[in-house]
Amino acid sequence: MISARTHTDDHAIEVEFDATPYLEKATEEDVAKLIECGFGGDYPADRVAQNLAETQPEIAAMFTYLDARNRASRKSIGYEVQVDEEQALAWLRQNRRSVLHTLNQGDHDLAMCDSCGRIHDRYGIVKKEKDGEMRCEDCQTTTWWVTRNPDTGAIEIPQGIHPGDGPYPSMSHALGFIDAPEDDHDWNATWLDTPLELNENGTAVRPECSGQPWATLHDRRTPTKETTPT
Repeated sequence: MISARTHTDDHAIEVEFDATPYLEKATEEDVAKLIECGFGGDYPADRVAQNLAETQPEIAAMFTYLDARNRASRKSIGYEVQVDEEQALAWLRQNRRSVLHTLNQGDHDLAMCDSCGRIHDRYGIVKKEKDGEMRCEDCQTTTWWVTRNPDTGAIEIPQGIHPGDGPYPSMSHALGFIDAPEDDHDWNATWLDTPLELNENGTAVRPECSGQPWATLHDRRTPTKETTPT
């Protein structure tokens, strides 16, 4: 259940209801607009009550009251709707996650961080060039390529290559890429100045003998096998 409530401006009628049926059937764009308005106090939220009036008699009664009251008075009043934001976002992440990606792709002031899943003002979100993910300021990372040196076989991050400064390198011996915290100079120095090691499964790397946590190796490629001259 996704808790929601609506009330007339004069508070003569207040209704608590379940907004789940609306979120199940609404278009992705309509739900994205509902997220953007904070799940209440605006036209996208009003549509929730309008849509459910046919199946929820108490909401229908509220609209009947408003129609009668506004016909009898020179001063019209309206109504407010508020959907529980935390419950709604949790339900969307589990049942209609594509709606959150619609929010990211559309012309909205808000966007979802693909890393932590929180909704932020779009100005604080950065789209990663390689994987296309949206990252908030807390989750932004620097991407480095991991390669196998064709001469020595060593696993390393080539110094001076940074995707943010130009196109991604095209290397037949690239194993994939890893992400580091943005502006973490200690991390960069450690990882760039120390030989790297792969874990047993070849899915993560870290500086040799450092004891640091493993960094996941994304988009791993099969290294090109080089023939040894006979």
